[in-house]
Amino acid sequence: MRRARASCIAGSVLALTIATAIAVPAGPASAASRAPTLRAVHFSGSFTAQQITGVGGSLWVLGSRSPSTFTDCGLERFDVSTLASQSYPLPQCATGIASGNGKVYLLVNQVELPSNTRDYHIEVFDPVTGAAQVLPPVVLQNVGSAVAHTDLSFGDGSLWLYGYSIGGSSEVVQISPQTGGVQSTIPNAPEIGGVYPAVVATSAGQWLGGGPGGSALLERVQTGSGAATNTRLVTGGRSGSILWLSAAAGRVWAGVAKYDGTPGTTTLTTRLVALNEQGHVAVRSPWESVGLYPVVATPDNRLWDVEYPARCEGSVRLLEISPSTGVSHSAARLLAPPEVCNDEDAGSELAAIGSRVFVLFPTEAGAVLYRAST
Repeated sequence: MRRARASCIAGSVLALTIATAIAVPAGPASAASRAPTLRAVHFSGSFTAQQITGVGGSLWVLGSRSPSTFTDCGLERFDVSTLASQSYPLPQCATGIASGNGKVYLLVNQVELPSNTRDYHIEVFDPVTGAAQVLPPVVLQNVGSAVAHTDLSFGDGSLWLYGYSIGGSSEVVQISPQTGGVQSTIPNAPEIGGVYPAVVATSAGQWLGGGPGGSALLERVQTGSGAATNTRLVTGGRSGSILWLSAAAGRVWAGVAKYDGTPGTTTLTTRLVALNEQGHVAVRSPWESVGLYPVVATPDNRLWDVEYPARCEGSVRLLEISPSTGVSHSAARLLAPPEVCNDEDAGSELAAIGSRVFVLFPTEAGAVLYRAST
């Protein structure tokens, strides 16, 4: 699947090469669509880029110069026009990233030995001052590999953390962005089941999905109700999962996987499903190779994603998605490193800043960052 979602960098400027790439549109497109112009940034040296987010009109890359030891961590800021970069150190390495209120928020944890208990905190980076701090409150505790079953997001004015608690049950924790303290806990969160679950918060409530390997149920806790309802998004086939959730274009979008076949010969297909504020399915796309990352939207209300590739080599398609039907068409082909393959539990590797869409292909051998000017 993928490398651990955990690392960052030291504060020196990266060695990069910037190259142009060719956009290759394929399939039907709307009259308003045009092939995006691509630029590629190739990370070299010891820096390992892992996740991205956009805030303050800039792109921020989370990575590490020593990912094997989980040290020497920081953020790299990219100017969206020139792709010039600047490095900022972080006091502690992170396993998740989110942005909102003009800040970058990071999920960090400290391990207590010999129990191997992890104490989770929120780390806040201010793009204006360039300063980062780890906020003191402990927002969650669990043990060992449970770190792979967490998701941090920002929505409806709060941070939201989905993960296992110290007792093994699943929780959704609402966190204050200002203090890093717990505001509330949703005690009836669905069992995670898979890795890298998903939580999205809107004014209508909190939307919860199990992640790759989890169930096909999406659960919503309606604002003010405290009661959870669920919607099965996969029909047919032997089993299925909700790969990710995203709030975009006024709806909550889910990347849904369906698994068919017998053990050892399982095949996978994907589709996009959008829900309205009442939790009803408003859009359901055909089954196709879409939905690798959570969708993002540009200001012209165009939706973007990256295909779920059938093979681990060659190119990967950048997809433009119709918000009314969920149907996608190929907007460009991105040359991807051979290590990039179906890493659906990828964390934050797609971002939209203004009319530009950024795609990160993180590999230990050398990450590639694409900017698509749409």
